[in-house]
Amino acid sequence: MNYSEIKAEIIGPAVLIMTPFDSAYKLNTDALKKNVRLIVNGGISRGKGFIICPAGTGEYNTLSREEHIEVVSAAQ
Repeated sequence: MNYSEIKAEIIGPAVLIMTPFDSAYKLNTDALKKNVRLIVNGGISRGKGFIICPAGTGEYNTLSREEHIEVVSAAQ
């Protein structure tokens, strides 16, 4: 997709997902996948809204590059 195509699809409500961690402060990608699936099943999809993950709720700035990649991969 080119820039114009991507921009055209970023419409509707934005859903910011907080990154879940387990009790040892490790990424909980299983919980993240469940959260994303719940949101998609609720109607957020291409052209009807979009998901931002990791979001700007604090964890975005504290995740390592590897963790950031892991979060984005789990949310796809």
